[in-house]
Amino acid sequence: MKLLVLDSGACFSEALANLYEIDDGKLDPNQLVENLPATLKIERSDASLLLSHLESIEIHLVEQTSRGLFKYVDQPNIEQALNRIGTSIIDVASSEPKRRLEPLLIAEACLNMLSYLFYDAPKSLRIPKPSQSQKCLLLGYGAIGQAIGHALIRPGDLDIFSKGSVKVWDRDASRRQLAQDEGLEIFDNWGSKEEFDYVIGCTGRCSLPMSSFSLLRDNAYLISVSSGAIEFPFHEMVQRALSDTEIDLSSAQINEFTSEDIHRNIEFRIDNRRKLTVVNGGMPITFVGILNAALPEKFDVTVSCMIAASIQAVHTNQQTSDQNRIIPLDSTYSALICDWYKP
Repeated sequence: MKLLVLDSGACFSEALANLYEIDDGKLDPNQLVENLPATLKIERSDASLLLSHLESIEIHLVEQTSRGLFKYVDQPNIEQALNRIGTSIIDVASSEPKRRLEPLLIAEACLNMLSYLFYDAPKSLRIPKPSQSQKCLLLGYGAIGQAIGHALIRPGDLDIFSKGSVKVWDRDASRRQLAQDEGLEIFDNWGSKEEFDYVIGCTGRCSLPMSSFSLLRDNAYLISVSSGAIEFPFHEMVQRALSDTEIDLSSAQINEFTSEDIHRNIEFRIDNRRKLTVVNGGMPITFVGILNAALPEKFDVTVSCMIAASIQAVHTNQQTSDQNRIIPLDSTYSALICDWYKP
């Protein structure tokens, strides 16, 4: 039997790693699923049974997001789990079509949604359009960050900030240099007293830890254009708000957590004075559950990449050695897709 998994954000790989840690007695399953209904909770014996089945079949993985690859690098237990099960990952995220063609589509969708949030969103999601004098911190200057950065300051696009009002940070020195070469100012002093009104995260990791909240001006907005709810420490913020006075949530905001409408802005108070709004509850602004941020057919390039990677995956032999588990998308497929969808 074979199982093909089309993963996004390493969800399957992370779950597999957790199962192994439960089975090895390193992770208490009750802590892992403490907020789930009782009918969904698992015991150590359940993990053993699941792993026994998974180890008996041939599993092939495809990962489409950079966020998923970051998890593979940042969480050694994922690599260990894949080694134990003999599974590799076909890497779509780093492929030429994903790096060259898709970012412009995602940026277009993000810009459409920013416009929606400024003008047309319901009250629970709407945010004020920035004035030219307000300051923006753009976290991440990969392909998507570059497209967003250009549109924020370029006449004819959103054109909502002056060039001097946008600063860029990226952990990669070459990307920081690129931003500088394109006339954007680099932000690299996390201990400074500088303050920002808008923070846009597109790193694929947690880009703004709570220890850096001193950078946020009163009435600041945190906006994620990533592929998951990971750019800002939203859950940590909620837990701290419920347990201490460092950060506060109003009772009305707490009550809204039980609402079926999860797509809403959440307002916090920091140090009992500064208001901070996490837009769309920390989820990407392209995931608001209301409308398509861009024409669905524009993302046929992504679908094509996943289909090509699936074909490659099922023809990839299981690996028993500890060799590199991340396999690039075949260059023949990449070239074909780039040629087919070239602008």
